[in-house]
Amino acid sequence: MTKDRMFILWAMMIMVVCQLKSQDHKLVVNADHQPPAEFLMQLSQQSGVNIIYNDNLLDKLGPITLQMKNATVGEVIQEVLKGSQLSYRFVENQIVLFQPDPVLTKYSISGVVTDSLSGEPLIYAYIYDAESGKSTTTNNYGYYSLNVPSGQVNLLSGYAGYISQHKIFGLNQNQFVHFRLRQNGLLPEVVVHGNSKSAYDNLVPSADRISMSNLQSNVQLGGASDLYRVADFIPGVHTGTDGVGGIHVRGGANDQNLILMDGVPVYHPNHLLGIVSVFNYQVLQQASIYKANFPSKFSGRLSSVMDVRTREGNINEWGFSGNVGLSEVGVMVEGPIVREKISLLLSGRFFLPGLFAKDITREFKKKNGKEGFANLNYRDFNGKLNWKLSQRDRIYLSSYLGRDQFSDSTLTRRDEKDIDTGIRIFSKEGSNKNLNWSNQTGVFRWNHIVNEKIFSNFILSTSSFVLQSVDRSQYIYTYPDTNFISLSGFDTKEFKSSIKDVTARLELEIRPSTDHQLSTGIYAIHYAFLPKSITLNEESKVGNFYIKEGLLDDALFSSFKVKALESGIYLEDKWDIQPGIRLTSGIHISSFFVQSTYYLDPQLRLSFDFQPTPKIAFNIGYSRMAQYLHNLTSSSIGLPTDLWVPTTRRVSPALSDQYAFSTLWKPADNFTIDFSAYLKNMRSLISYQEGASFQLEPGVLAASIVDAGNWESKITVGDGDASGVELQFIYDLKKLQFSLNGTWSKSYRRFDDINNGVAFPDRYDRRWSSTFSGQYKLNAKWSCGVNFLYGSGIAITLAESKFYNPGAIFPEVGISYSSRNGFRLPPYHRLDVTFNYQFSRDEKFSHSLTLNLYNVYNRVNPFYITLVKDPIKQTFQYRQFSLFRFFPSLTYRFSFQ
Repeated sequence: MTKDRMFILWAMMIMVVCQLKSQDHKLVVNADHQPPAEFLMQLSQQSGVNIIYNDNLLDKLGPITLQMKNATVGEVIQEVLKGSQLSYRFVENQIVLFQPDPVLTKYSISGVVTDSLSGEPLIYAYIYDAESGKSTTTNNYGYYSLNVPSGQVNLLSGYAGYISQHKIFGLNQNQFVHFRLRQNGLLPEVVVHGNSKSAYDNLVPSADRISMSNLQSNVQLGGASDLYRVADFIPGVHTGTDGVGGIHVRGGANDQNLILMDGVPVYHPNHLLGIVSVFNYQVLQQASIYKANFPSKFSGRLSSVMDVRTREGNINEWGFSGNVGLSEVGVMVEGPIVREKISLLLSGRFFLPGLFAKDITREFKKKNGKEGFANLNYRDFNGKLNWKLSQRDRIYLSSYLGRDQFSDSTLTRRDEKDIDTGIRIFSKEGSNKNLNWSNQTGVFRWNHIVNEKIFSNFILSTSSFVLQSVDRSQYIYTYPDTNFISLSGFDTKEFKSSIKDVTARLELEIRPSTDHQLSTGIYAIHYAFLPKSITLNEESKVGNFYIKEGLLDDALFSSFKVKALESGIYLEDKWDIQPGIRLTSGIHISSFFVQSTYYLDPQLRLSFDFQPTPKIAFNIGYSRMAQYLHNLTSSSIGLPTDLWVPTTRRVSPALSDQYAFSTLWKPADNFTIDFSAYLKNMRSLISYQEGASFQLEPGVLAASIVDAGNWESKITVGDGDASGVELQFIYDLKKLQFSLNGTWSKSYRRFDDINNGVAFPDRYDRRWSSTFSGQYKLNAKWSCGVNFLYGSGIAITLAESKFYNPGAIFPEVGISYSSRNGFRLPPYHRLDVTFNYQFSRDEKFSHSLTLNLYNVYNRVNPFYITLVKDPIKQTFQYRQFSLFRFFPSLTYRFSFQ
């Protein structure tokens, strides 16, 4: 038996060797237009290898012309089949020819999505291929790239408020496809969340998106449409009374929000202390507000990113539009300098009551026996030039200028006699208060499509914020009975804070495959800070110079300027693991160099999306953020008398770690439920020490200067914690839309030098808040809206007891204060109603009239509470101050095309 097995084994080995020998046999081939069947038969006979094939396959070969020497049969077959889409394999001592299953080549479809009339790029429009199920969205410049298999493509593009468009075509190479979408005229969504129509249609959105149509349908105080007032209706976003105090997101401070206008930071994005933002609704295209899961490209603030994109300008036709309301007047002109190639957009607005403030206040002062007037005004300007160099290149030049002014001038004249001496006195006492602040930005941007898979964006920009406050009092006393002897003097307090930056940034968006979206970039920012504060009078002296005019030139403070350099690099990958599962991972590495000190901060970003069914999706994410700029405020109501200061050798960068969970459930196509929870830890926060600020004492005889190094001795460093849950319901029909949301949250701070080191609630720690926003379109002309807001009272510090001090020279009653932010103001709530009438419109002209009823039931919402002392009765009384009660307004809008 053993011998038989050995014989069989040797026989098999001999057969294998014979087969290998036949396959390796060297052949000489010489064929000239020989039919394939005949050629293959001769090759089989010459090589001793059977060649098996189906006759139908020979149609793909054609006549064979081939000359080869010293070639194996495999090499000959390989040369014959080249370019025929046929293949072969050895099976025992035979060659089998076959046609492999087709492997579809993938090609890139790239392009832009624009408005059909204006040519404006549409941001976050979706593109979906019904054949492959693949999808994507446009970026901030309307560009998209999608990898799909060759063959038939059924491409769909859509955008909120626009009619979707289909394009069906065969794909056998990379292709550029331009979608031009038409508006549908339906009621816009309250807040636009998702963008995709693929398997990822219901993934939890990374940001809340607000479009221009949202602003137009949410008219607020004075008839103005404002981005910040619409943001009030986003869960987790809080503001102060009637908007004063800025925006506070998920327990963060006002300076922890990165506010971007076309990618450039705006340091003080408010007019009128926060009642109005710097964003003119006429030029706004879309805003994205990130509260968690921050894209890796963003850094520099702890709590939120508001990425605001303005319009590029109509590249097809000239148009003129505007609005006139009780609070502001605005106009915009846009159109092509060269049709379909170069467009220009210019827009401006101003505070309408500012035109009448001087006359009204002058009469008021006159009735009180005084001269002078007061004035309050703001104005801003937007300009943008858009130049389409080619299908692959665009450049943009844009600028923003905004300015607020407040002034109060009073002069009192008296002609009286001194009671004791009887000497006649002519007196003139005057005061001048001026508070001015301004924002300026300038941007050069170059968009370049490198190829079908790579999009680049280069930005060179500058941004500045300057604030100046001057409080000057002066007097002249003349004694006519004593040869006109006169006395005069002045007292001046000046505060100035400025920050300026210059930024260079390069961004790349790469689509290496259907399942991966890469984004990467590098940037550098140069900062210059100049804090200045001074009190002086006619006897003040700086160096060897006596003060004559009462103001000091900025040049004297040049040595106090602080310069810093921030730079960074980031990389992010969105990986669609399979339909309904996405992992977004990224890292942002930033550095900050100041005062010979270098900081390096890696910031990890992770986000995991899971959609088990088309109706429900989950997201869990983590974000580390670093902040190098701080805003020190000595005002509890958000006055712009704040000081922007950098991280220094003594003050470390602020850091935050946020863990967030969200789920999105769509029980029906028009009904969405969104639930979120978060936990945030903040470190290296700064605040003034108790009793310390830059408010200078009156009566100082020598010039008192606060330089860039002095502020560090007045602050304390601590930590913060914030947590909360948010719930939102959105119902969306063609004519009726509403959203209802509620938030429970808490935010605490801990500083060793404040409140005895015990944690205390942040001032804007609103424990409960809820909003409702509804819109209904009755017909083609009439529509109405209702907004309701409720929020727990903000935290304040008040006196909680009084004591009697009999040992003083003048015995008096004193007070002791509660723990920091130990009391709460009454809840804030307000109901607004809006009615809009759209006049008959055509393609060339449209106009509308809007009636807004602000605070319909005349709620007296507390702005702040102060303690007033009666020096005679030695008693104290709380006094509450409020801002706006019931306030009706009418706004007229028009548009020429």
